[in-house]
Amino acid sequence: MGLASFTLISAAWSYELCAWILSWSRMNWPGFQNFAWFAAHIEIYVTVVAPPLALALKGLPRLQLFTAGILLNVLMGSFHYV
Repeated sequence: MGLASFTLISAAWSYELCAWILSWSRMNWPGFQNFAWFAAHIEIYVTVVAPPLALALKGLPRLQLFTAGILLNVLMGSFHYV
């Protein structure tokens, strides 16, 4: 479960970084709609599940992944890419 949390949080952070870069580049890229679809339909479920899965770990990685998951939710809530 801890590895699943790490994978979900890493993938979501990578997505957010790519979407942020694409939104700042102001490219007219038709595939950008896929980023909006992912954020609207999939990432909202992934970011809710990942922090509790991080609690399956022991020691400092538990705190680090849980904090990364919470910060991911804050980042996701503060930007709108469409």
